[in-house]
Amino acid sequence: MIAPANLFLLVKAPEDIHFTALAATFGQTLRLLGLSVSLLLPAFFVAILSYHQDQLPYYLLATLGINRLGIPFDVAVEMFIALLFLEILREAGIRLPSAVGSTVTVVGGLILGDAAIRAGFLSPGIVVIGAITQIFGSTLSSLSLAGTISTLRFFLFILSATLGIYGFFLGLFIVLSHLASLRSCGLPYLAPISPPFKDLANALFRLPWPWRNTRPDMLKTRQGDRHK
Repeated sequence: MIAPANLFLLVKAPEDIHFTALAATFGQTLRLLGLSVSLLLPAFFVAILSYHQDQLPYYLLATLGINRLGIPFDVAVEMFIALLFLEILREAGIRLPSAVGSTVTVVGGLILGDAAIRAGFLSPGIVVIGAITQIFGSTLSSLSLAGTISTLRFFLFILSATLGIYGFFLGLFIVLSHLASLRSCGLPYLAPISPPFKDLANALFRLPWPWRNTRPDMLKTRQGDRHK
């Protein structure tokens, strides 16, 4: 167990320390992007397509409308079914042996997704959004963080399906407020995204070793300089 732990520590991968600064920074940026897209995309898509269709380009709206012909469910119900199905596949892939789990997840997703589209059970757009969400969420190296993101994703989805874009921003505000109130052994969970921003560069980017000669100020260590 490593403590204190904040969001940026959970986003980092253990093997980043063995890579160059550029490669580690690129990987961490991809994981932050994956976290954001996996959390926000389904709720935002449902809010826009259910309540604010005028915000979509005409050709995109026409394509989505044509693909939804014959679908017996509402957009929100479709997305809920797709997200629930993908979560079950993800959980099955984790619990099964590694040699079988990845095969079951990939093959099951491809076969059942294609069958759902052909049977008119789900529209192609919903399947694509669900697949993008799951793929971006797979970039996270922490299983506990991935599970938390899945829970928050459903929370944002329910608010967006109920209140539209207002529910989306309300849910986002609630999530950020809750995260800002969390503490890990006295360390704010969202540190260092608050003044002073001295440690922000080291949290967002993997700095080269010659520039990492001091410990983070947010940890309030007795010795600020690293021992040589």
